[in-house]
Amino acid sequence: MPYKSTGGTFESFTGQPTTSMRKHLRNFLLPIIRWFGSDIIDSRTGKKAGRAFLFAWGGKIHVIGLESVVEVHFLPQKRLTYWKQEIGFQTPALPDFPHITTENATRPKPPA
Repeated sequence: MPYKSTGGTFESFTGQPTTSMRKHLRNFLLPIIRWFGSDIIDSRTGKKAGRAFLFAWGGKIHVIGLESVVEVHFLPQKRLTYWKQEIGFQTPALPDFPHITTENATRPKPPA
């Protein structure tokens, strides 16, 4: 048996935990993936969100190597087609809480 359990982490036949092997492999591969990856542009602002490697697998789009948080949305199109949809990425906007201030941080009292 090549793997044995040691209380939550698995060890390979060499005795090293696979989590550290995965971490070393990740640290080695991420710069290479970012170098080969595509520029991800924020479709709302036009700014560069980062570089990542995109590929489709199993009906999903996998984004590997992107350091920032992005949301996926469908881009508007001139012609309505269902077989080809264009997707865009945008960074999420900061939440807008206009009624919460430092003086009024508690819940307001209901009217009597």
